[in-house]
Amino acid sequence: MSKLITLLEKLIGKKPTQQINESKESTNNKKIEKLQKPESLSYLLKLSEHWNGYKREEAVKKLCALNKSEAIPKLILRANDWVPEVRKAALESITSFASKNHAEAFVLYLPDLYHLRNCARNNHEDLINYIEQYLVTNTNSQFVIQGINNENELIARACITLCIDFELIDPVSIVKVGLQHNDIIVRAKSSYLLRKLTGIEQVNALKLALKDSFMPIRREAFQICLKTDESVSFIEPYLYDRHSSIREIALKKLQLQSVDIPSIYEKSLKSSLVSKLKCSIWGLGFLKCKDISHHIFEFLQSPYPSVRKQSLSTLSNLYNEEFNLTLVKYLQDPSPAVCKEVTKLCDKQNIVFTASDLIKIMELAEYEHIISNSLAISKHINKWERFIFLLRLLEHKALNSLIGVDKIREYLFEWNEDFNKTYCQPSMKQLKIMETLYLSTKPLLGTEQFNVVLFTLKTLGIHKD
Repeated sequence: MSKLITLLEKLIGKKPTQQINESKESTNNKKIEKLQKPESLSYLLKLSEHWNGYKREEAVKKLCALNKSEAIPKLILRANDWVPEVRKAALESITSFASKNHAEAFVLYLPDLYHLRNCARNNHEDLINYIEQYLVTNTNSQFVIQGINNENELIARACITLCIDFELIDPVSIVKVGLQHNDIIVRAKSSYLLRKLTGIEQVNALKLALKDSFMPIRREAFQICLKTDESVSFIEPYLYDRHSSIREIALKKLQLQSVDIPSIYEKSLKSSLVSKLKCSIWGLGFLKCKDISHHIFEFLQSPYPSVRKQSLSTLSNLYNEEFNLTLVKYLQDPSPAVCKEVTKLCDKQNIVFTASDLIKIMELAEYEHIISNSLAISKHINKWERFIFLLRLLEHKALNSLIGVDKIREYLFEWNEDFNKTYCQPSMKQLKIMETLYLSTKPLLGTEQFNVVLFTLKTLGIHKD
């Protein structure tokens, strides 16, 4: 209690026995119209957001006198008010509420309180520390513990943090409750205490953590387990974990034991489980097993997009530019996910696309996502090639009807906005193509786009009125 009193004195600069909500008499306040009495809670809450600072200050003081927990979020909001007097009144009101058995309500409004840390009109750490100390007392800590199970994930996160920081409950209970929580952050915070557990409590908690869907929690549990069990039988299943970070740890541990990991992965290529098959293909690529990678080529025709995606990634990493021609063909893949992955791989391999290349891909497209993907690729090609590409789309009847002339005009406007991001100059071949395309697309250009194209061509010495 003495700690709370000290914090309170530091916070509001007066003894807590003094009346916190005393009104400040001033000439300006006397000019303000007195509020109607008795005021309802809803009226005062609304008045606390009034444009007039005097009325906001008066509303804050009367909300304090009303002593209703529903006022707490508004008082917290006013603690960051742009008027110093309103901030002071809100500060005094909040600390007053903290002495009137509103602990359960303060727990519900912890997210609002912590939001003050992002507010720059004042340093709110003293206020936050004061409320935290109020909540973690023996009388009020029960409400913080109950808050872990609150449906609002922000409240649950705040409560689990307070429980850990102030040791409101023992680590075993925190881990047991936290690891079964629906919120990923609550589970992650609880997993930090796994190393503090011992004996059967730790064993049971680790079994739960190893099955968690969140990789950092699984990885933490796996690394703890490795301290007591480095047997091949324990580690090998983690060669097929859903996340590469854990697979890498398992790989390195088995390599230290001279285990023939490529053979393990090669045998798993016959597995009927898609997840295991993907991990095996990934593993052969990670280990640079080019000599046995020929088995992976057959999976490029797999009916499963995720398997095709992993196969393309592995083969591209193993063969680099030798695989580029095959890689580009998969820009026509029926799966959007595979197309997106191929786009990333093409960028990684520095494959350069021209306007003609992209037009050809779009002409052969059987799926709508291939069109969208090609438009996305065009944003990363040479500035003048993209200009040519957009003009060609305008003159291409089939494609401009599919994409929409207005949409292509938007892309031209975007191109103009990004014009000065690069200073590369067009080649003579590009200049001739642009001159020809300008004549054929002029009727389709909107006013803004027409000016953009005309200005561009004039600056390049191609003047066509």
